[in-house]
Amino acid sequence: MSESINDFSSPNQEKESETDFKLILYKYLQYWYVLAISLAISIFAAYYFNWYSPPVYSVESKLLIKDDKTNPNLDLINELSGVSSTMRNIQNEIEIISSYDIIHKALQQLNFDVSYFLEGNIKTSELYKKSPIKIEYDTLYYSAYVNAVSIKIIDTTNFQLSFENKITGDKFHKTYKFNEQIENELGHLSVKKEEVFNFSVFNNPAYDKRNLVIKFQKNEDLISIYKEKLKIEIARKGSSILTLSLEDNEPEKAADFLNMLTKVYVDYGIEQKNQLTSNSLLFINEQLSVIKKELKAIEDSIQEYKIYNGITDVSTETAFYLEQVGVFDQKLSEIDIQLSFIDYLENYIQQGKQVNNVSPSSIGINDALLLNLINRLSELENEKKGLISFTTADNPLIATIDQKINNTRVSLLENIRSIKEGLTLSRNGVKQKIAELEKRQNKLPDAEYELIRFQRQFATNENLYLILLAKQSENAILLASTVSDNAVIEKAKPNKSPIKPIKSRSYAVAIVLGLFIPSIFIYGYDLLNDKIMSRIDLNNTTSIPLIGVVNFNSFESNTITIDKPKSSISEAF
Repeated sequence: MSESINDFSSPNQEKESETDFKLILYKYLQYWYVLAISLAISIFAAYYFNWYSPPVYSVESKLLIKDDKTNPNLDLINELSGVSSTMRNIQNEIEIISSYDIIHKALQQLNFDVSYFLEGNIKTSELYKKSPIKIEYDTLYYSAYVNAVSIKIIDTTNFQLSFENKITGDKFHKTYKFNEQIENELGHLSVKKEEVFNFSVFNNPAYDKRNLVIKFQKNEDLISIYKEKLKIEIARKGSSILTLSLEDNEPEKAADFLNMLTKVYVDYGIEQKNQLTSNSLLFINEQLSVIKKELKAIEDSIQEYKIYNGITDVSTETAFYLEQVGVFDQKLSEIDIQLSFIDYLENYIQQGKQVNNVSPSSIGINDALLLNLINRLSELENEKKGLISFTTADNPLIATIDQKINNTRVSLLENIRSIKEGLTLSRNGVKQKIAELEKRQNKLPDAEYELIRFQRQFATNENLYLILLAKQSENAILLASTVSDNAVIEKAKPNKSPIKPIKSRSYAVAIVLGLFIPSIFIYGYDLLNDKIMSRIDLNNTTSIPLIGVVNFNSFESNTITIDKPKSSISEAF
């Protein structure tokens, strides 16, 4: 019996459910005009939002970072810090790219300190590289940075400059000529015409794009803005490629900034590598300058001596002697250069300067232990610099690495003293050979005795000068051929598709809200309505059996069954 009852009730439930759905749909369709008006308003609002909101574009660039392998002796520090050497190196490079100095250098070459905007009736848009004017200034005062400056181009010759002082409330209006030197509360500046722009359009009174807004920004503020905007991420796990991204209202401006930033960063890497060669060149140039003066003085002395004593040329015996002693004088010059550089290096280290700025091999000192110690100390100093970028100075890791730096410095200074002793012994040996040759000087003619002294002195300095010139050329070639270990693998390009607002998304949200909001009100109105509106309302409010339903008479006639016998209400009766 129970099964038959269930079977009997199921179709009714489905029918009632179907009727409910049609009834609900009918209720909403009754207010179609409300839905239509709401939808039209929301679509118009979406259109206005898309048009009025300044578009934001995302621009990307990619950098390949050198995978710097650390010294095996630093494995303990790597384990304690919990960061791999490759990851630490990449994190260090991220800090360098986003550092104040690198961003500052990039902005200095871009001239972002003056921005130009076209003022419209509703919105204002930036004119990056499209401004008809260019402002050049010698000095800007505080007012220039805090007040909105307006420029109205009157014609091809004149313009009106105006601004309101936010502090005093005073308004400033004055007409100037292009290229005229201006001095007012803003500072010392001039407004010039961009030659690529067709200025004849401003002679037409109907041309309305003549109102510009100028915004001046301090370097410090610009650096903070772009430092916050700049995002740097590792392209994918395990790679040493960085993705640099920037969001801006002007995609071309963002691309220019990223390209300049990566260029400055790559150049910075070259500068760091060139410090070794540059410091060696600095030492060589100083020595060359001194020797050049000495050569000139000795040459003048030889000439005067020959004229005074009437000597035109030296004898064969004297020339042979000079040739023999010249070989040892050249060796002595080479040793003297190395000793000078060793003294320079010793002072450099004692002053606590970073050793990655010196290169003994560039001056001819190729002691393996010395070079290894310098490389070791350089790695430790770079390791400390990297650790400080993401930890505090009181971290035990810093104390550990400081101890290793001090120990390496002590070993380096001991090695330098050992090299100095070896060079001094070699120098004494060469001087002894020279002394043996000098004994033969007494057998030379008296007139040539003093001349030999001058000529030997000249030859010694000349040899020294030639050695230094050769080293100078070698270092200059190294300086010119230096390339960065890091490289730009993908330049930033202006993206023409904004990331916000997205028009399709705005319209989709507008359609959903345009239908949802009035539907909520219709549902609420129906929920609060206590009138009998349908058969379902009767079934829900009473248990009395329902025989039939007669709908509300929408006709004016009271004899509807006679006047409209085929109507639905007549059928109901």
